[in-house]
Amino acid sequence: MERDVQQGIAYLIGRGVAAEKALQTAINSNAKGTDLADILRINLKMTREQLASHLAPAKLGPEFLSAAEEGFDAVRAAALRGAANGKFVIPRQ
Repeated sequence: MERDVQQGIAYLIGRGVAAEKALQTAINSNAKGTDLADILRINLKMTREQLASHLAPAKLGPEFLSAAEEGFDAVRAAALRGAANGKFVIPRQ
């Protein structure tokens, strides 16, 4: 596989991991606004520290971790901004 393709896959893995953790956190929490942002910040920090383990199933080595971190950080920033502004909420039925 070409290195550019592997970089892209690593980036998307990072985005997916961050989005999944943000969604899980929002669903499992009744917090809103800055309280939700604080919870997200902690959960996403812990998840980012284990991001390398998500590359192994795609047979990507540690040299692609920076691409995964870049994707992760993009989603993390968006989720934290949305939560702090009250726009990252899961509709309750």
